[in-house]
Amino acid sequence: MQKDKILTTFWRLTAYLTLYSFLGWIMDTVYRSALAGIFVSESSMDTVLAPVYGFGALAFLLIKPVLKNKHPLTQWVLLALTGGAVEYVGGVVGMMYTGRRLWDYSDAFLNIHGHTDLYHIIVWGFLGLLFLKVIHPAIEKRFF
Repeated sequence: MQKDKILTTFWRLTAYLTLYSFLGWIMDTVYRSALAGIFVSESSMDTVLAPVYGFGALAFLLIKPVLKNKHPLTQWVLLALTGGAVEYVGGVVGMMYTGRRLWDYSDAFLNIHGHTDLYHIIVWGFLGLLFLKVIHPAIEKRFF
């Protein structure tokens, strides 16, 4: 029975990673296209997946129990820091394995080695709240 539970958990996490990487790519593509005024499909992985969003979602799910009964501002801060950490680590690991920057915020205000910056950390906090309160519950209800 324990082996079945582990296998089920593994496949569920794999599904989450893939789904949220794809949804992150869609969100990023829509955002970049809106800014440019034309369709822009920039993926750091040359696919229709943006794994940083998938891993960010998994990290949010991991810290979800810690957020319970916390003030919304505290939740936002913890989610912002978590998302920023995922983005930073993803940028470093991406550089190590591809030999190139997957994204570069070197010119941005209060950037951390160009892998994340204050603006994106703030956005991660809002994305985290939206994800945990709206997106993930809807996905769970509909598909799992």
